[in-house]
Amino acid sequence: MTSDAVEYTQPKLANSPFQHALGTNFIPSEPEVDQIRAHLSPHEAELTRIGSLIASLEIQRSRMASYILPHRALISSPRRIPPEILEQIFTACLPTERNAVMNAAEAPLLLGRICSSWRATAFEAPRLWTSLHIPVEFVTTSRAKMTAMSEWLNRSDPYPLYLSIETTKANPRKVLDSLSRLSPRLSLLHVSGISATNFSLLADMQAPHLAEVSIHFAGAFNPYVRSTPTLLCSPVFQSTPSGLQRIITIAGRDLDALFPRNRFTWAHLTHLRLIDNTQSQGEETYGSRSLSCNSLHRLLSNCPHLISLDVNATHLEPLSSRRDRIVVPTLQSLTIRLTHYARSSSETLAYLLCRLELPQLITLHLPSLHLEAEGLGFEFLMHISEFSPQLQDFELGTPAASFKSTLEEIQRLLHPNLRRLSLAVFSEHSNANEFDLFSTPNNILEDITPHTEDHDPFPGLETLEIHGGLKIADSAWQGYVEANLQYGTSLRRFSLSSFAPLQINPHCYLTKVEVNLCCLLANYKD
Repeated sequence: MTSDAVEYTQPKLANSPFQHALGTNFIPSEPEVDQIRAHLSPHEAELTRIGSLIASLEIQRSRMASYILPHRALISSPRRIPPEILEQIFTACLPTERNAVMNAAEAPLLLGRICSSWRATAFEAPRLWTSLHIPVEFVTTSRAKMTAMSEWLNRSDPYPLYLSIETTKANPRKVLDSLSRLSPRLSLLHVSGISATNFSLLADMQAPHLAEVSIHFAGAFNPYVRSTPTLLCSPVFQSTPSGLQRIITIAGRDLDALFPRNRFTWAHLTHLRLIDNTQSQGEETYGSRSLSCNSLHRLLSNCPHLISLDVNATHLEPLSSRRDRIVVPTLQSLTIRLTHYARSSSETLAYLLCRLELPQLITLHLPSLHLEAEGLGFEFLMHISEFSPQLQDFELGTPAASFKSTLEEIQRLLHPNLRRLSLAVFSEHSNANEFDLFSTPNNILEDITPHTEDHDPFPGLETLEIHGGLKIADSAWQGYVEANLQYGTSLRRFSLSSFAPLQINPHCYLTKVEVNLCCLLANYKD
């Protein structure tokens, strides 16, 4: 067949006896039609022969490809990846923002469904199985799921474990009992929806390598239960003999019940976060007791090694009596957020902070502390400047009408070491749908704007953030940023959010300062 194809001479249009009529409107006569048909007959036969030849070759090609492809698969690159490299690739497939789940459509279980080789590699790689989210209601519905959970955790041996447990309404006893033997390998443990009663199942857990533990309780703490004031002394919260600092998060209602009324010493606490989740559970916020300043005062007084404290409460109950000043020598970070603003809570918080001496404090976040610079606000800033000289990161709330004076006082009292300053501005006349923005003069930022290379009001400031119900003229913030660029200050990030429209000057080329502008969607009045 090949020789026939070679011997056949390809016809050329120039050699056609009808070349003169090709491509024209020529109409052949009957005799000429017969001549054309006779002329095409051998060529059409050859075309049919070539078509058959192509079909035969296609069949041969398909058979040859079917033979070659399986052999090529044997020498493909994925088959020759060393197991240690394949394990690294598998590890990169794991979720990064949460723990892995027992779902065959996600890694690591999905990796074992590709082929037997990959399955063997995945099941022999302990690092793939070190994290797991355990919904108790799901895994306790059958013995097979409990077995699968145990096998998953056993594969991670001897690496540290990172677990999150969601208890909801199911009894967590089976799950927690099965985890007790794995406690020496626990590095992170998050438990949500657990009752104070069921907490006893893990309270005595010995976990020497546990670096972070978070317990979100489903109900309120009962101050009349004997074990409640000793909850934070449970072995699961105790520091390890090796000196590993443990990050502890406690969320629940009526947090005051956690603190003993008599004197106590909790030397094991170094990093503590308290969350009053009354609102998140749909309860009436002011219908139950919130965290009191008395409890915060006792906590800070009796935790000599506390390094960071983060409190998220609905509101703060006032101090029951005048308190002496206390020194917390190790505290470096203090954050207190109030989800419901009340002037009384803000003043109570300021009064409490004026009773504290925090010589090592670096970070102070008080976005809910809405104080004018005058009066108690001025006293608070004076106190911070005197007793927290190393403060570098400061967040504060301020009424719009006092924004300029507050900024001036911060610059005057706290400027030497400040690296980051964030001001949350609020309007006292705002409602849910309409905002009366406080219009500021064009020189609102003039007092903190550098005017010469030798005049920098905030010499170390790297980040300035202004958020909320303040209407700052474009010329004001642009002038501030451009001046910092011109005189080469330390400013590297400027963030401004407002309910009023913001415009960027196209002639302001910002190369060394990151500028973030945000116009919050809302109706506003000019």
